[in-house]
Amino acid sequence: MGTFLNNHSKKIVIRAKKVISILHHPFNYEIIGENRKPEVKWDVGASWVGIWRGDWPDLVASEIHKISDKYKVEVWRPEPRADQVYEYLFQDGVRHKSFPAIMKNGNLIWRGMMDQIREEISKGSIVVLNSLHPENEAVYDILSQFPSAPKLIQFHTYPFIPSCEYRKLRRKFYKNLSFYRLHRILKKNFNMIFFYNNSKNIDCLNKYSVLKTERVFMGCDLDFWKPVPKDLARRQLNIPKNTFVISLSSRLIPIKQIDIIIKIFKEIIAESKIDACLLIAGDGPLEYQDYLKNLAGRFVDTQSIRFLGFLDDHNNKLMKCASDLFVSASISEGGPVSVIKAMACNVPVFCTRVHGVDDILYENNAGVLLDPYDYKKWKSELVEMLKGKTIKILDRKFVEQYFCWANVAKKYIEALETLSHL
Repeated sequence: MGTFLNNHSKKIVIRAKKVISILHHPFNYEIIGENRKPEVKWDVGASWVGIWRGDWPDLVASEIHKISDKYKVEVWRPEPRADQVYEYLFQDGVRHKSFPAIMKNGNLIWRGMMDQIREEISKGSIVVLNSLHPENEAVYDILSQFPSAPKLIQFHTYPFIPSCEYRKLRRKFYKNLSFYRLHRILKKNFNMIFFYNNSKNIDCLNKYSVLKTERVFMGCDLDFWKPVPKDLARRQLNIPKNTFVISLSSRLIPIKQIDIIIKIFKEIIAESKIDACLLIAGDGPLEYQDYLKNLAGRFVDTQSIRFLGFLDDHNNKLMKCASDLFVSASISEGGPVSVIKAMACNVPVFCTRVHGVDDILYENNAGVLLDPYDYKKWKSELVEMLKGKTIKILDRKFVEQYFCWANVAKKYIEALETLSHL
């Protein structure tokens, strides 16, 4: 609620506009791990339901609440483990709801959510859709049943743009058909604003009837993510002063191409005998972690390759600040946030050209940007860096411009202002 005094000094209460931000995917228990439970959780039989506030919608909602009381944001997500709606109001004012959901024929079906959406829209609430994924029936239902409702549709990963996706060659014809169905429904919608953080195919987005399309990235706490003296960081991580340190942090899954980095690193060290160390932070499916560790082989024993596991922010910052180079080798990204944090710490970046945050590096002639599949070029560039090649660091003023949370939240508030007056 907001308040002000009129000419007769009488307090008038202004009701905050409600925003419903809908996540299209469940909590990823496999990646997080059953033993690293969030603070907010409920026991459900032999299992549990949790709220992990690391996803884009929760983070954005929290930042909006910090600088404005005109909007109250709720985050809704499907939860196949849930036997009822679980909700929690956090101290920052963000309410999170986990709805029961089931997988049916490859699609995620929410139970009881559409009735509540219908009620919210009738009250004038603004809907935020996080991506346009065809495997979520809620996306179809909201777009088809409420074409005139004000919507903010945001992409915080590689954008699934229906007009592009249904034309792709696939073995599964049904996948193309589902994208075509979504494309036809989307064409009938209006009162939409698109936020994207991946510039690929952006022209296709603008072919829909949108109020505006704007590039908005994930934010970063720049008061925390800032340089720490390299010598200090290395002492705390027990890394020799003269060792060349390459680091990366991500989910340990195939799309990140960490196995390719390990192979190239091993080849370079075997050929050149350079004193170097590869730090790998993050976790993922145990089978894939075992594959990476077996691939690293004896380099793990000599600590030339170190698997650090999941790192909290403090240790993640130390790792980045101890590094001579931060690497992101993914095939597809909307960010990644790890690169944003590395740039905030003034660490040189080696990044695949995937039209996410690398766009900002490209526009400012910073970092080293390479094709996601040009492994020979990866190797030659890494050899040059290990030999002392200078890499331009992105000026912090650009980091603040694009990635400061306050600036990101202001863009959301401006969009909500536009939608709330429709």
